[in-house]
Amino acid sequence: MLAAQSGIDVRVMVPVHTNQPMMAKATEFYLNQLVKAGVRVYRYQAGFLHSKAIIVDSQYLMTGSPNLDVRSFKLNFEIAAFIYDQTLAEMVERQFKLDMAQATPYTYAMVKNQSHASQLGADLARLFAPIL
Repeated sequence: MLAAQSGIDVRVMVPVHTNQPMMAKATEFYLNQLVKAGVRVYRYQAGFLHSKAIIVDSQYLMTGSPNLDVRSFKLNFEIAAFIYDQTLAEMVERQFKLDMAQATPYTYAMVKNQSHASQLGADLARLFAPIL
């Protein structure tokens, strides 16, 4: 959020389809916060997206199994690789852009138009995020 508020182009893509409805509601809470901060969020439509990658300046890549939360790192002992290879980072970035073609932008207007019940559901689900 700080990066986006500083003018950096930050994009996040998450799947629309999930196997955990409660986690989807908790994710909605965090996506709303990201969108409000200026992060460009995309909802992937073409199936279940399970990849995790961070690409920085088309040069650096982080990929692995963790969901980038405390549970993944401290309880499940998941790991990530930090790769300093511009060619590989550019390949993953190209795939990200291809996947964006099958994604729908999640906008600030969509966040503002959410019902109070939907917002309340996301707020409550967020409380359970650390154990989901």
